[in-house]
Amino acid sequence: MNQSGLKDWNGVIYADVLKQSRPWNRPDGSPATLNAFGIPTEEAAAYLNDSYPLRAGTYRVYHNGQLDISFTHGTLGAFSTDPATGLQMAEWVLPARTNTVRMFLSNVVTAPTVLSIMRPIDDGSTVSHDFGELPDRLMIERLGDTSIVRFMDLLETNGNDSEKWEFRVRPYEPPRTEKPQGGEGMPWEHVIAFSNAMGMSPFINIPIKADDEYIRNVAKVFRFGSDGVDPFNSDAEREAHRAAGGTVWEPLDPSLDLYIEYSNEVWNTNVSFPQTAWLESQALAEASADPNSPLVYDGLTPSANGYSRILLGRAYTRRVVFISNTFREVFGDDQMMTRVRPLLFWQKSNANSHGSFRLAFLQDYYGQVRPGNPVA
Repeated sequence: MNQSGLKDWNGVIYADVLKQSRPWNRPDGSPATLNAFGIPTEEAAAYLNDSYPLRAGTYRVYHNGQLDISFTHGTLGAFSTDPATGLQMAEWVLPARTNTVRMFLSNVVTAPTVLSIMRPIDDGSTVSHDFGELPDRLMIERLGDTSIVRFMDLLETNGNDSEKWEFRVRPYEPPRTEKPQGGEGMPWEHVIAFSNAMGMSPFINIPIKADDEYIRNVAKVFRFGSDGVDPFNSDAEREAHRAAGGTVWEPLDPSLDLYIEYSNEVWNTNVSFPQTAWLESQALAEASADPNSPLVYDGLTPSANGYSRILLGRAYTRRVVFISNTFREVFGDDQMMTRVRPLLFWQKSNANSHGSFRLAFLQDYYGQVRPGNPVA
């Protein structure tokens, strides 16, 4: 099942309202200055939602700063120290489902490094989600017996410019972060945490521009977990880090499968799918510059019918093979094609030419030992 995206006008995904809210702005409308945790260090406001109403009920607001907090709607109680978390906590009550709610931060003396608004567990409930809970319980309930959840929209796959691992969105940053260096979408650790909590196998999408290290680290995070910055390299390393009191984001539950797609619809030329044009341009440039490129291993020339489409299919297939081999290195042969399932996609159109080009390249080029393919 496809899940909707992270936007506030989509359905509820996160138990924490602020993980789907809009960016923080100063009173003049310009972007607010944020700390490393995506929280303003100055007076700022953010829309928590727009046309998709916040559910009625009791919310719990948590922070560890020194500042004033207010909302355009509902009643916010007084803050006091929460014995369970040590954070400042107050109940905020919305008497009815409400659109276009804004949150205001003012008189900021010390900017929080923690700021959360935990939703009520159902519409009208006086019970809120626990602090730190990630997936919304009502969302899980409505997914029912779904066995596979596709995270394509949650990962902001279409047009995602993520390339370097160091610039990815980390689990302590707002999931709607868009970094100028090309990082965006739900953090990988959250994908795993959601999947584990739901008991549903994740279907993930690798960003079109992701480099080799990025792909390898995605595989490691799913296999071994992470410390919130980088993946662990083994189960032993993770457990040693845990024993030393370090932060541990768990790996994917071994009972769950993992489906892997390279980007999304890398054949669609609509402007909403810029990954297609990007990969095609990369393939054309490579073929023009290097007559020994695997993309033209058979002497393919620009005069060939469907030249650019053939190159696109070959470039796409080559990257899928790399992704498959990388996950094989991390997970081991015994996990591949049973639990870990890389997927090769195409559009069924033009007499199935997209599929024919990709499968022919996969069989012919990778079916025999040659330079660039040492194992057939």
